[in-house]
Amino acid sequence: MAGKEKPKEKEEVPTPEKLEKERATNVKETLEWILLQKSIGSNLVKSNQGQWGEFGVMGASSAYNDAMNSEDAQKERKKLQEQKDVEYKKYGVFGEAFIPNSELSLKLAKQLGEVMYIAKFGEIEKYSKNLGAKLDFRVPEEMKNYSMAEIMKTAIDKEKGIIDLNKLSEANREAYSFYEKILSKVYERACAVDVIKGADYFADINAQAKQFGEKYALPKEEAPKSKEGEKKKWKDCLN
Repeated sequence: MAGKEKPKEKEEVPTPEKLEKERATNVKETLEWILLQKSIGSNLVKSNQGQWGEFGVMGASSAYNDAMNSEDAQKERKKLQEQKDVEYKKYGVFGEAFIPNSELSLKLAKQLGEVMYIAKFGEIEKYSKNLGAKLDFRVPEEMKNYSMAEIMKTAIDKEKGIIDLNKLSEANREAYSFYEKILSKVYERACAVDVIKGADYFADINAQAKQFGEKYALPKEEAPKSKEGEKKKWKDCLN
């Protein structure tokens, strides 16, 4: 006689408080992630050279290379490679997966998009300002707890299974417009400004000067330490 099956344990249903804590933690960890900030910021500058100028692009390129070679980037690249390897085996594809910098940047950009969707307007304002965004406006108090995820829930036409923006209330319609035209751009712009703020605008001149010989080099005690100090600070943050 077969033994009785053990009753399945009831899955714990997360409380609203737990879900909110997880959401806020996800937003915080993503919007404070230095690798993501450097990738998003440098890509924005490099893809809009006319807006940021040649020197800005030089600084962004340097920041991008540092970011993509960081220990944190190597960890993320390894995760992507493992996912690709599983996919290769599933479809019988021979060879080792290769993850270029652009693939890692795409993953970070998608992650930012997902987090911005669930982030509250007040959080976007806060983390953008923490990055140095100089804003002459504020998110109104009544909008601070709005998020695009919550706004879009009210636009779902359940009968047709589509998003209908006409279903938005007047307040949600205004919040939607404010996000689309203003707030959605603030964080990425703050990342870009942060990237070029730390740019070395004399890198090309300094490199050319070194070709003239050792007699032009600064004595070791006079050599600038700020750049190395910044790199060390960055590495410490990533570890």
